[in-house]
Amino acid sequence: MTQTDAEIVCCGHICLDVIPRMTGSDLPPPGGLAEVGPADLATGGSVSNTGLALHKMGIKTRLVGAVGDDMFGQAVRQRFEAHGPGLSAGVQVVTDQPTSYTVVVSPPGSDRRFLHCPGVNATLTDADIGDNALAGAKHMHFGYPPAMKAICTDQGKPLRRLFERAQNAGLTTSLDMCGVDPHGWAGRVDWPALLRNVLPHVDVFLPSLDELAAMTTPDPAALLALGCDVLVIKDGENGLRIHTSQDAERFGPKWGNRVLKATTFDVEVVGTTGAGDTTIAGFLAGLVRGATLEDAADLACAAGAQCVQSADATSGIDTLDTLRAFIANKPHRRTP
Repeated sequence: MTQTDAEIVCCGHICLDVIPRMTGSDLPPPGGLAEVGPADLATGGSVSNTGLALHKMGIKTRLVGAVGDDMFGQAVRQRFEAHGPGLSAGVQVVTDQPTSYTVVVSPPGSDRRFLHCPGVNATLTDADIGDNALAGAKHMHFGYPPAMKAICTDQGKPLRRLFERAQNAGLTTSLDMCGVDPHGWAGRVDWPALLRNVLPHVDVFLPSLDELAAMTTPDPAALLALGCDVLVIKDGENGLRIHTSQDAERFGPKWGNRVLKATTFDVEVVGTTGAGDTTIAGFLAGLVRGATLEDAADLACAAGAQCVQSADATSGIDTLDTLRAFIANKPHRRTP
């Protein structure tokens, strides 16, 4: 992939997901044993989940992050390349740190649980993402600061610098979060201060309701007042709550000063790994392709519906045309 052919640059957290196939919903007690099926290996994290989903939708995407010089790192880069030649070009290989990995425990009928090794993600900062990583793109998306310690230091100043650079280069920007471990370093971050530093340089903020509860106020007006123009709050199977400022009108007619709820589509759920990330991919695909706000929200929910019908994040994701055909058939939506 050349440095001029990306519509969206996906930066941030990269890991390898190890996903045991679980046949029962009960986890074993301490000292106990639960029989599981084969394990699926899949690239995970925001860069992989959102970035590869965008790529599969037909959006030209550049993946930017870091892995270790180890077997897990080789597996990550090989899987990126399997999706398209050159997709691993923006992934740095760091020799003195391990690749991040996550064991994803996803019992049927239950939300996921994670065992996570931060690896090289813990040290990645804005200085590791060069200007060439942003060159020629329209939009920069960054994901999972609560799992990336260095980027959050000093009340998020490294993250702010990255977003400032992207905006100065003419890119629109978006930010996704992940869960905050209250017992780890992320639980000691002053998240309200970080958001005050960063959100003035973020065009689209896409947290979940749970993430907001762990970080700051869930009040949409207060969050928009910090500087973002589009606030997309993910609320699991209840769908999306979208709030926009007047400045969001630059994304298209009738984007500004809106409040919109988009409910999820009723499909059979196999696994929820990556559902939020692929939902974001659908929304960003609509945004960069000039969709209406309603269409972008529907694409987001359709991408999430495709995702949850597979065990991993991106196997079920298809092209934008397929998403639009799914929506055109007016599938049933869940009742929140």
